[in-house]
Amino acid sequence: MKNLNTTANAPEKPVNIMADGVPFGALHLQVREHLRKLIEEDFKHGDKFFSEPVLVQRLGVSQGTVRRAMTDLAREGLLVRRVPMGTFVRKSDCELFSVIVFVSDYNSPFEMALLEELAAECRQRRHQLKVLQTHLSETADEAFQGMEGSPNGTRVLLMGGNQKLTDQLSRTLTSRGFRSVNVDAFIPGYAGSYVGVDNEAGIRLGFDHLFELGHRHIALLVDEPMELGSVIARRRAFERMVKERGLSQCPVWDCETKIGEDPFETASQKMGGFWGDEAPVTAVFAVSDSGAWAALKWFSQRGIEVPKRVSVLGFDDDSPSRFVQPSLSTVAQPLARIAHEAMELLSDDSTSPRVKYLPPHLVIRESTGVAGAFPVGNKRASKPATARRDMALANF
Repeated sequence: MKNLNTTANAPEKPVNIMADGVPFGALHLQVREHLRKLIEEDFKHGDKFFSEPVLVQRLGVSQGTVRRAMTDLAREGLLVRRVPMGTFVRKSDCELFSVIVFVSDYNSPFEMALLEELAAECRQRRHQLKVLQTHLSETADEAFQGMEGSPNGTRVLLMGGNQKLTDQLSRTLTSRGFRSVNVDAFIPGYAGSYVGVDNEAGIRLGFDHLFELGHRHIALLVDEPMELGSVIARRRAFERMVKERGLSQCPVWDCETKIGEDPFETASQKMGGFWGDEAPVTAVFAVSDSGAWAALKWFSQRGIEVPKRVSVLGFDDDSPSRFVQPSLSTVAQPLARIAHEAMELLSDDSTSPRVKYLPPHLVIRESTGVAGAFPVGNKRASKPATARRDMALANF
């Protein structure tokens, strides 16, 4: 039993589950009781459990048998399946607590999607969830008045665009003995626990994608408020990438969006001031999907073909990005993992603040393509060899 739990290598022979006193019966029932015993004796609440392939190899039974046994245990609540992260143990005698989520009134598809993932995590862990909405003019003390519960039975998640209020709330909660985690509201120098995406890694993913397609004239569309730490981090990462690649015509288009304003509407209104008749830009990289949607709409209304004339790339992978025309290529945040790691930090007994930056991934759809040519004086840019090669491979 210990070998099964402590080593990543399969034993020389499959484990004989009948040797552990499992009563005779249907094979999946025997496997189920064997796994139940493993959970009770060798696992703690929140531990990651074995994958189906590992159990198939070590128990010497079919995948269907293993899956049926694990499904039974999941229905009982002993196992929690979190795609794509794996399966986790849930003990009935684990410490339960209520979770309060402070959400700003700056609503967005991203915030709502993240909130859904957090709610799913709470349901699977059997924690009661309560959402409190904060407002731009509120102080930390005013926001705190809506809270109920004691530090022993209540944990707090902070998410939203109001960084000043988030920082104040974190300090207030800590002073009153509450454990809290800041979810994705990146604040430089933040003193508490934080879980969010690695913004610089995301910009590098997107920039490298456009560069490999032959784009050397890329505009960064800043449609979100520049007060946000995540936006600052993304802009700085973009400017570093431009400098590293020795590029000269990569402007930053700042829409000057304020907290509380709709970034889609702001970007839609400002696009005309950024895009001239001979704008030397072959790609627009927006700091959020909202800005990319605005760019796609603006180009479509003026007959500017995407991606033939200009490529458009977003950041966040909000659900509407799959359905816009053309469908949006974007840098995706791992929302399920962000929610999972946030709840892990809330459940952790450690009193020291912890920070986790999670890697994003690139989702390539229809809105990005090989760099085209644009007028620059009497010259026209040509497609680099790498771009011609990539196009040939794509059409193979």
